[in-house]
Formats: sequence, C-alpha cells, structure tokens
Amino acid sequence: MGQTLYEKVFDSHTVGPPAVGAIPIVHGAALIHEVTSPQAFSMLEERKLKVLFPARTFATVDHIIPTASQLRPYQDALAEGMLRALEASVKKHGIRYFAPENGEQASCTWWGRRTASPSRA
Repeated sequence: MGQTLYEKVFDSHTVGPPAVGAIPIVHGAALIHEVTSPQAFSMLEERKLKVLFPARTFATVDHIIPTASQLRPYQDALAEGMLRALEASVKKHGIRYFAPENGEQASCTWWGRRTASPSRA
C-alpha cells in the first residue's frame, strides 16, 4: 500500500535520522522573536553554525513592546537589551526583521497582508 499524503510530506521534510523522541524536519519558514532567539543565536555561535535559511527566517518583537511609550531606548532595561540583541543578530545573519518603529511587527505582515511599502519586502 502507498503512503498517505501526510507520510509523503513528512518524509520529504525529514532532515536526519531520528534522535531519541524527536525527528528533525525543515519547513517553509521560521518565525523568531526576542525572548528565545538570544539562546538560539548563542548556540549557533558556540557550534560555529549559520542560520540554515536566512531568507526564510523572519523576526519580530512581540513580547516586550511597552504599552505606555514605545520610544527608544525602552525604560525597561531588560526589554531594551532583548531588542538590541535581536537587532544585532538579525543584522549579522541577514534575517528579515519586522521592526516596531516601522509599524511592521504583526503576524499579518508575514502572511501577505502587509502594511509596509512593497519596497521593504
């Protein structure tokens, strides 16, 4: 009997042998944000690895945006530090960053309902 559609898609995206309890896969895009990306970028640096598909990786800030004032630097030093770390990492790795100051930090930006000008795509 042939494979199901699910099995065909899953098998075509598997990138290595299964580790204990996990199977690494590649998918169409990676969406990153400011909270966990510093650890991920640090691990890449430690292992001397590059972002696998920077053109398919997109970054935004979505957890630390202040509600009262969005002027930089943020009053919360930890939030400002997270944002600066993300900005440096995306610049270093050539990752498209949807910046809050450009009104771009929203998931609709990623999925084609952009509010930014076409020249920024």
